[in-house]
Amino acid sequence: MHVIILDVGTSSMASSVYSDAGKCLFTASKEYSTEFIYPSMVEQDPLIWRNAAFEVLSKTAAFASQKDLDISAIAVTSQRASLIAVDKDGEPMRKAIMWQDKRTASECEEMEKHISMRELYLKTGLRLSPYAVLPRIIWLRENERDTFNKAYKLMGVQDFVIHSLTGQYKTDWTQAARTMLMDITKFSWDDDLLNIAHLNKDKLCELVPPGSVAGGLTEYAANQTGLKSGLPVIICGGDQQNAAVGLNVIKPGVAEANTGTGSFIIAHAEKPVFDDDCRLICSASAIKG
Repeated sequence: MHVIILDVGTSSMASSVYSDAGKCLFTASKEYSTEFIYPSMVEQDPLIWRNAAFEVLSKTAAFASQKDLDISAIAVTSQRASLIAVDKDGEPMRKAIMWQDKRTASECEEMEKHISMRELYLKTGLRLSPYAVLPRIIWLRENERDTFNKAYKLMGVQDFVIHSLTGQYKTDWTQAARTMLMDITKFSWDDDLLNIAHLNKDKLCELVPPGSVAGGLTEYAANQTGLKSGLPVIICGGDQQNAAVGLNVIKPGVAEANTGTGSFIIAHAEKPVFDDDCRLICSASAIKG
């Protein structure tokens, strides 16, 4: 049995075939660019990710067919904390606001009137900053009200790719942990934070544990990629959390440094860890539970 790993990064996407022994047999990749808009806005067309996914998966399917490999599932991981607004058909209504975007300084200041830094940190594991999705949602509501009101779902990059492959609106705990909307101790959307954003929970994707099967590959996606319809598509979670698992950072006392478009030092803990000065970011692990 073999698994396809689809890794949706900031500057490129890769589709790799792994054997059940963990050996990488093939990789197809696609580079793309991000729009940096002066002075602090960073955006990208979500259709780039959909088209890139179909392209690299098609090349991967061709390799698997040539080598007569049995593909058992597609596992998807991606960058975190970007924001995409889609309509009822799952089509993007505007360009994605990327995780590097810093346009929301005033929205962060407004949030401080409704919740203290400490309370927010203990709920979400995040410091109040333009990095999180919640201030971006507030910016969208205040500056592009029509898009905010008409959006069927507000989602991240992994969620968008998952929907493009399965037609399902699902996200996992690791991605939700970077939205500033999930209670990190309960793994559920937080009503108080939703109220701050004037956001209906129905506009968010269904929360599921990392490692869950989001759904089967749609007939359309199967035709675009050459993979079989109904093939299970697995939500792996955030790229950094998955990198930690891949480097065996799965128990206390072990840490790793990971450098890409962004750089992180990550350690594993059995329960949420907070510090008095709200310096450490605490996120959900890619290990279920």
